[in-house]
Amino acid sequence: MNELLFSCADDLLQPTTPECTTDYGERVDQIIIGEYFAIVGNIPTPDEFKIAHSSGKITIFKGLSNGHRVFVSETAIEGLYGTEYWDKLYRVEGNLRRIDEDVARSCEQLDRRQGMMLWYITENNYCFGGYTVNPSFSEIIKEGVGARPYIQFSMEYFAVGADYAEYDNDYDDIIGFSGVITYPDDGTISFPGEGEIIYP
Repeated sequence: MNELLFSCADDLLQPTTPECTTDYGERVDQIIIGEYFAIVGNIPTPDEFKIAHSSGKITIFKGLSNGHRVFVSETAIEGLYGTEYWDKLYRVEGNLRRIDEDVARSCEQLDRRQGMMLWYITENNYCFGGYTVNPSFSEIIKEGVGARPYIQFSMEYFAVGADYAEYDNDYDDIIGFSGVITYPDDGTISFPGEGEIIYP
């Protein structure tokens, strides 16, 4: 988003044609909602997300199903030179399937907030955002005996003319640390991808 400011005197970019189209991934695996925090580039790095998470600036939701982004609508205006299109509206939506009371309370709190930042991460570890949204979460949905409960989420935002993406393999475990579990006096057991838990 930092590159939206430009001067008409700037030279035009000269992109080269890539060998093949980038596979960003369709499915949304994680959503990150929070307050604005300072970043260096257009998209926060995993380390910048970790710092924001540890300082209470963002909330990270995993365990999603049916997570995806869809085009919602746009405004068409007939002008002197043809039809112009404005206010392209998109929506990121899905279900939180891995829930407990902490997740439910977090959703309840965010549902009352407005003007939050949204980033989402696809199954291919591409991060998109941040978009200004008003978070919307349902109550816990229980469809019947044997069906796992879930919470629906839906967040709409207007396109701003660019949709930046950043790839990093560490996006899939932002809040993890060294990937080990340490037991006192028993050495260290390797446990990749789950962060570090130290038992006193």
